[in-house]
Order: sequence, then structure tokens, then C-alpha cells
Amino acid sequence: MSTIENIVKSLAYATEHNQGLHLTHEEVPALNACIAQLEAEIRNWQDCYCEFETIAPDGKLKISVLDIYNRIAELNARIAELEAENNRLAELLLNELSQVEIATDLGNKRWTALNKIYQYGEKHNTNWCKRIAQEGLGIKNA
Repeated sequence: MSTIENIVKSLAYATEHNQGLHLTHEEVPALNACIAQLEAEIRNWQDCYCEFETIAPDGKLKISVLDIYNRIAELNARIAELEAENNRLAELLLNELSQVEIATDLGNKRWTALNKIYQYGEKHNTNWCKRIAQEGLGIKNA
């Protein structure tokens, strides 16, 4: 059994029998060490956040846990807003890229049609040139 456990038992016995606490020479340093450790823990807890906003012994304002939770909730809401905006912008970008792809494809078709007409137009009649031009413009023949 440890020295601290002996002290605790002695203290319980002394309290129960209305007697004073008698410690041995070995128990006093152990008790002082335990008290010092507890005081250090108390100082560490004073640096922690409090349930409510308080002023610490060093004069610094301690933020309340409720304020922290509220700030986390605000930040989570802001994150949700930014994610929604990001999704909206991603959709717009996809639409723009799709339109650019369509325009590029249509421009390529026009260029190809003009090139065909230029190269082979003399060998064909005007109806052929008109049909190739319509295909290049993306117009379906009726």
C-alpha cells in the first residue's frame, strides 16, 4: 500500500473517531508532494476555459465554453455557406466549360466545312456547297 493510501486511511480513521491526524516522518514528504501536485493541477485548470466567462487570478479574461460552442456553430454555418457557394460555382464552371466545348466543336466543324468547300467546291454543284455549309453551321437537313 502506498504512503498516500496510508494517509487517506489515517485521515478517514481520525475523522471517524474525532481524533487528530498523526503522520510519520515518511508520510509528511509524500503528503507535501501530493499537495504540490494538486496545486499544480489547480493552476493548470485555471488556464483552461471556464463554463462561463470569468476573470482568472492573473487578470486575464477566460472565454466561456458556451462562447466557444457558439463560435464553432458560427464557423460550421459559414463552412456550409462556402460549400454551397463552391458547389454553385462549380456548376457554373461546368456549364461554361460545356459551352466552350460546344463552341470549339462548332468552330471546328465550320472550319472543316469551309476547308472542304474551298478544296472541293469546284468539283461539286452549289447544292453540295450549301449542304456542307449547313453541316458546318450545325443545321440539320430537312
